[in-house]
Amino acid sequence: MSSVVLMEIRAGAHIKETIHTYDDLSNYFRRVDRIIVPSIKDFEKAGEVIARLQNIKGYDIKKSASMTNDCLLAASARSMGAILYTQNKRDFKAIKDIFDFEVSFV
Repeated sequence: MSSVVLMEIRAGAHIKETIHTYDDLSNYFRRVDRIIVPSIKDFEKAGEVIARLQNIKGYDIKKSASMTNDCLLAASARSMGAILYTQNKRDFKAIKDIFDFEVSFV
């Protein structure tokens, strides 16, 4: 589990039951030592992808803060050789168009 994914899940947890479910999930991944933290290189690559999205695809990153996290997820997935599973086809297809990483749309 990526630390970025945990951040996004927690950001969406607003009610008591959802927060409790998040706590159970994050505690489990901590216990089994399965939380991946992006490297400096991943952050640098994500910044490069963000710049290219703005230049090539016309993205306005200031209006799409979640795209920053998506780029970091893509860079992290590639660096560890993982497949990124997502329902966010629009954003991850745009990233895939300019940055090679494994993604599967569910």
